Amino acid sequence: MCSSTLRLFLFLAASAVAICQTFNKSEVLFVVSRFRESLESLCILKDYNHVVYNRGEASTLKQCGFHVKERTENVGRESYVYLSHIIDHYDHLPPAIVFLQGDVKELRKDLAVLFDTGQVTLPPKSDGFAFLYSKCTSSRKASHIAELTKRYGPAVKDLLLNGHEKLLDVSIANPRYSGFGYFIVTRDAILRRPKSFYLKLARLIGDRNDPFEGHFFERAWAEVFLSQCAMDKARYYCSLIPKIVCK
Repeated sequence: MCSSTLRLFLFLAASAVAICQTFNKSEVLFVVSRFRESLESLCILKDYNHVVYNRGEASTLKQCGFHVKERTENVGRESYVYLSHIIDHYDHLPPAIVFLQGDVKELRKDLAVLFDTGQVTLPPKSDGFAFLYSKCTSSRKASHIAELTKRYGPAVKDLLLNGHEKLLDVSIANPRYSGFGYFIVTRDAILRRPKSFYLKLARLIGDRNDPFEGHFFERAWAEVFLSQCAMDKARYYCSLIPKIVCK
């Protein structure tokens, strides 16, 4: 290999290291928001660093030996649990956190990416954040907005159309997301925002058990953490499964 080619190879290799992040099993914490789900399909988590925030009957959790923290308030959907964990541990976060809802039936195939090798590698351009679900769609899909507007009223439509700018101070032309509120985020990405920012978001949803804002957060977690992974109008870099095509 000639010297110029070797220099180019080394440069590209160094660049790849700079944009890809790999976390070993001991560096990742799994945070689960659970209400009534059995969590049987998540029993593998007992071998990983994890915490289950339980807001329902606890008897079905004993079989897997989960580390459970009881929460008496059932408010804010899973978003409130996620934000509360960040707030409570803001100064002592692990290198990476996987946030999950208790129902993972839509995620079983994609979870294999996390458990097959015992480590997690965020793909290039994920920018410290990746959804775990392998499908994505527009955050402003008309049929979704119509359905949620019928359920909650016009305020949810305004939030879904304008919330990135109004609430997150982010301008994005084509916001996209992968559903169900499953994602991994690095400590560095979380710390891009001050603790006061997460407190502000938690206050928005901490007084109701089904706030419409929770649907916005499900669509906007990447931008909550100031990730650039959805900023490219044509390509979508926000998935742990990098091959997906977004519609």
